[in-house]
Order: sequence, then C-alpha cells, then structure tokens
Amino acid sequence: ILADIRINSLYYIEDYYQSTIEALMQEDYDVYIFGDEKVSKAGEHALSIYPDKKVIAINSNYEEKRNNVYEINYDQNELGYVAGYLAMMQNSKDAVGFMYDNNNELAFESQYGFIQGAKDYNNKAQIVSLYVQEDQANFYKSYNYANHIFEYSDVIFTDSILNINGLLEATNEENSRKLIGANKDFYNISIDDNGEEYSSVIKASVYRNDSVGILDGLRKLNNDDFSCNFKYNFENGGLSIINNSLTDEESSKVNEVIDNLKNKVNGNELLIICEEV
Repeated sequence: ILADIRINSLYYIEDYYQSTIEALMQEDYDVYIFGDEKVSKAGEHALSIYPDKKVIAINSNYEEKRNNVYEINYDQNELGYVAGYLAMMQNSKDAVGFMYDNNNELAFESQYGFIQGAKDYNNKAQIVSLYVQEDQANFYKSYNYANHIFEYSDVIFTDSILNINGLLEATNEENSRKLIGANKDFYNISIDDNGEEYSSVIKASVYRNDSVGILDGLRKLNNDDFSCNFKYNFENGGLSIINNSLTDEESSKVNEVIDNLKNKVNGNELLIICEEV
C-alpha cells in the first residue's frame, strides 16, 4: 500500500485535540487515522461535521455507528487473560501485581481476564491491584508504588505508559522482578540511557498490534462497505506476544492457552466470568 502520510503528534488536551482534528479534517486526505482512544474520543465530534471523510479509529467504541468509520477495538478479556497467565508463569509467589491509572479504561476492562488467567495458572493466585491517579503518575510515586507491590509479587502488569519510568527503575533493582505491558513500545522503553537493555524487566509481554487493523481498514478504503466495528484478538493477529526469553516449554504452554482461547471464542463459550474484586 503506497500512501502520502502526514503525522500529527499532539499533547493531550481534549479541547485542543478537538479543534486540531477538526482543522485537519478540512484538508483533502483519503483517510484519517485516530491513533488511540484519546484521539478517537476527541475526534468524535468532527465525524458529525465531516460525514464524508473516511476515518480509521483505534479503541473508539463509539455508541453511534457511522458509514465513514472503520473502528478497531480489542478483546480486552483475551488480552488480560494471557497477561495474567504470563504473569503467574514468571512468578515465584502466589500474588501478582496489577497497576493502572484513572485515565486508562482499557486497563480497567482487562482486569477480569487478568484475574482469570492468573488463577487458571495457579488457583491460589491473588491480585495486588494498585490504582494510580493521573496527577500522581510521576517517577517517584510510581517507583514507590511498584516497590510496594514487589513486596508481594515478582511480577507487575501495567497498561499505562504514565507509570513506566518509575516502574522500570523499581523492576530492575532485583533480577527476580519482571514487568508485563500491553503495548509493544514497552520493550523499546526498557532500554536504558546507555543503550543497554534492562536485565530483568521484560521476559514476555502482550500487546495490541494496531497495524493489523489499520491495514485491514486501508484495504477497504475504496469499498462501499468501508464501515466496520471489528474486535481484534489473538486469532486474527490484532493481539500478539513479545517473547524475549521464554523457554520452549513455556512458549508451548502459552501457545496452547491461546489455542484454547480461540476454540472458546469460536464455540461461543463464556470466556471470562466477571466478578467484583
């Protein structure tokens, strides 16, 4: 696919996002890509102003469906389930950490799957959940919060870039500590200032592969049925695993878990039982 691409990177201020997106959509581009849930939310008003402009929106979950929007959403239960399973696999303790912030609905949605995945690997699993407000997400607080969780668990799962620097520092203080993320950029962030990889940080992680959905949307660009609200998962490649150093036996176990997820989804079986925690 050949394209003339223009990238706009914006610091998140919702009103500023809205006005900037509306200004950009005045220009003559074939398609606009809303790259995450914040942009998709801020750009929803522009969709009503420009109903003929085609948009690929990631993590949108719009209530109103529009003919000009290709929505890319993810099965958060599957993502959380595999993350929980991976976390317990790399953990020598019965407790595992789950850290999220108040500005990340995706992390909140994945917690039930995370609990089930952890318990399916170890039925004694307990979840140490820590909620971080966005205005508290600085280096020292995330570092201290992480060290608190590491008193109970060897592994922390987070779906938040806000907490990452303090988390990385705390994780790297002991070789037994591991971090699991839900974003492929977590691996890139795990490189220190000297270009060296943090020795103990990321053994295996899960991530959302946005490029799969974007390419699907671009392939449909000239179709009459461009509109779509598709949920991506492990089966269709929208979710995947970063495997830095799992053994062959561990990789085989994880692949078996993912195959079982596919079978459950295809069979319309209940994947996750949501419960209050």
